[in-house]
Amino acid sequence: MTQMRRHCITLAAAMAVSALTLTLTGFASSPGGGQGPTSTASASSSPITDPDQARRDPNDPAAQKGFLEKQQRAMPRRSCATPTSSHRKKTLPRQGPAHWCFEPTDPTKTPKAPDPAKIKHDQANPNPPTKLCSQKLGHTNYDRFHACYESTGRLLNEDTGEVGTYIHYYVWATLSAKNHTWLMQVGVTATDMAPDLFEAAPYLAVSLACPQNRCEKPKVDKKRIFPDTYTYYELPTSIPGDEKIRYSNPTAILTLTTDHGWPGSNSANPLNDPFNVRCDKETYIGGHGCVFYMGNAAAAIFYIDYNNPDPKFGDYREVVKHNLYAIDVRDNLKHYGHINYGNPLHRADPVTRDENRRKACNPWREKASSLGLSCDEYPYASAEEGGTVSVRRSCAFLPQDQNSNHGNALENALYKPNRILPALKENDKYIPGDPYWVWVLNAPSEIPTVKQCDQY
Repeated sequence: MTQMRRHCITLAAAMAVSALTLTLTGFASSPGGGQGPTSTASASSSPITDPDQARRDPNDPAAQKGFLEKQQRAMPRRSCATPTSSHRKKTLPRQGPAHWCFEPTDPTKTPKAPDPAKIKHDQANPNPPTKLCSQKLGHTNYDRFHACYESTGRLLNEDTGEVGTYIHYYVWATLSAKNHTWLMQVGVTATDMAPDLFEAAPYLAVSLACPQNRCEKPKVDKKRIFPDTYTYYELPTSIPGDEKIRYSNPTAILTLTTDHGWPGSNSANPLNDPFNVRCDKETYIGGHGCVFYMGNAAAAIFYIDYNNPDPKFGDYREVVKHNLYAIDVRDNLKHYGHINYGNPLHRADPVTRDENRRKACNPWREKASSLGLSCDEYPYASAEEGGTVSVRRSCAFLPQDQNSNHGNALENALYKPNRILPALKENDKYIPGDPYWVWVLNAPSEIPTVKQCDQY
């Protein structure tokens, strides 16, 4: 591949004013002078942390086989018991008020939500981050600090099987790199409400569940719902405990009650698949903070500008030029770090980082020094994909000051503010380092060749 074409993959979200604000467009090199998405974290100008301190806690529970999979297991969604259900077909109609039940539905087979302009909305209540939520309905959508699940349900009359109303709902949360507490937020809109359900005076209560009680349980938030009205719930929570690294996978649970009707057999149901939250207090990335940790969509992005010096960390444009050539041209198979190819870089443990640097650059250090330059490699030595792991790695001679500036930016504009943990490789324990992408801003459509170390 000799040229980088402009491709944008939308991964993330616009958050509501007063709750969160973020818009992320696709993450890739942006040739032709295009600008990349807004970053989720601001860079720090503090000195580089001693990389030898970047050791993942060997007591990280994720090193236990099956631990994360168990945490992420979704709670079963239950269907209401209507007259069409096999175990109810032969029962006689019940007397008295109707039995009502909440049942999740397939959002692709449910009537669409009405125009927001037709929905009653208290302006004090935050809106959901709809651009993030709508990426994939009925699934959790992530970036590093935001998650949202958008789906639908319905309230059924269990005695007649008739739909009392359709529910369109959002569950979302915003984490902080500097705080271990956050809100689980839920927005619900009921549409096409039947008169008999309205007369029953339905209430929806939202509570929080976490596997093995790995989150603080906030007070249940219970509110009456009205037709064509947006109802907002919030559940403040955190992960208790003193461990350096902790995991939680909270799920919002919706329970139906009424004033003038009876709850059905399955009045409680999970709204979302568990959100994967990791909090840590590792000193080498600073303080106490949390991230969403699973999958490439939750990977952080390292923004580097092809045309302009970094306002915080100085000029390293020659390194950017090398990175772009390495990602798009030299690595014509995996394209490590390039979002369009789905192969992120992963932060390496300090031992692997040092080994990568020796393997990639030791043969060329003396030659580079004789030219007043330093050896620069891609994938980065601090990535698990560095060293000799990638046969299509790139090695170039670049100015020492630019190499240093780039390393400072990598540490303080990417690793620290995004709480990127290194791999764990100790004894029989292994956890891959956190993934991340590299986005080159203002990349040219024609990518210049960068002379390789063995060509000097």
